[in-house]
Amino acid sequence: MKDKLGSLFTIILTHSIKRYIETTTNPPEVIITRRSSTPQIYLFEKILKRRGVKIIFDLDDAIFLHSSNLLGINVRPGSFYLEHIIQNANMVTTNGHFLMSFAKNFNEKTTIIFDPIDTELFNPKQRI
Repeated sequence: MKDKLGSLFTIILTHSIKRYIETTTNPPEVIITRRSSTPQIYLFEKILKRRGVKIIFDLDDAIFLHSSNLLGINVRPGSFYLEHIIQNANMVTTNGHFLMSFAKNFNEKTTIIFDPIDTELFNPKQRI
């Protein structure tokens, strides 16, 4: 879905309840979450962390910048609990210095993993 209705559904319907139950009843050692930082994800991570699961949050987009206007209010779709999720994570990965400086405000265990570049597609000219 597109526009405001699509943004609203991505906030409410992040994952199916069945997947939440499966993961909490038989948790992995490590879970990596990314981009979505809704209240459900925050609570899900808190439950998993209490069960000894390590949480890695991958912040690969500047979702903390407002990007929508809903009823005259600037909102950050998908990032309502972003700061809490970053604080709760055992580690945060980012794809650049800008995102790392933001995340380090909430979690010192933040690092950069640069995105890969297709050198066949992007082949810069050599400078002399």
